[in-house]
Amino acid sequence: MPNNGARSCNRVYTESGWNYTRFWTDHAGTVQWGNELVDRATLDGGLGLGSSFFGPGGVALSVAFTIHGAYCSGLAYALAANDTGCGVRTDINSYYAAYTVVDQRTV
Repeated sequence: MPNNGARSCNRVYTESGWNYTRFWTDHAGTVQWGNELVDRATLDGGLGLGSSFFGPGGVALSVAFTIHGAYCSGLAYALAANDTGCGVRTDINSYYAAYTVVDQRTV
């Protein structure tokens, strides 16, 4: 539950608005989520490379996997860079590939 503006650490809940989903993730959850994103980015990189051998359709898949892998990798980096042991608040846009990650100590 939100705590009416008082700062705290390691909150865990989800809220959403018309164009975003906001995740409050504790430190352990942030590390786990970051590791899962790195694994996904690695998988997408391999699939992108492998699918490029299947002609024009394969090249399109390769580009899609590469873009998704870059998004996952960037989000994983943002999670790691902003978590100082207190957890993070992550806003993910519902309509296009945009996210904002901030340390829970600062919100």
